[in-house]
Amino acid sequence: MSENIVKRKAFNSRVYFDYNTKKLWENSIVLAYIKQFLTTYPTTLLIEGLILLLFGFSLKKNWKSFVLINLLTQVLLTFIIFGAMYKQGSMAAIFFYIPFEIIILIIETKLFKKYLVEHSESRRKTFAIVANIVSFLVGVIGILYYSKR
Repeated sequence: MSENIVKRKAFNSRVYFDYNTKKLWENSIVLAYIKQFLTTYPTTLLIEGLILLLFGFSLKKNWKSFVLINLLTQVLLTFIIFGAMYKQGSMAAIFFYIPFEIIILIIETKLFKKYLVEHSESRRKTFAIVANIVSFLVGVIGILYYSKR
């Protein structure tokens, strides 16, 4: 019936059929990663940025380190979590999400302690912990929502 064969690469992928051309295709994983990142990174910046302000930090003084640290960790998180979801499904993503978020928490706590320029070390570390816990909870809700679509 179709002119080609599509070998599924993803656990829960969708294969499309064009009736006119009789061709099958599957969406690109690269586009899926980009879409995931473009959703999660701005959301993370918004959530953690609000928490940064609530902790009394100045965005003017801290925006570069704040944006770069979150960029680094969000890229890592996107590859690990979305890769697990793509290859093994949403339950695998949740399985990997919790331990990897702990690693992100440790990385960000060390980096924010070092690179935020205001307040005490304990306040910078507390900000990183609170921001990551809130982001984590929003992320779990996002994964659960995304997996039901």
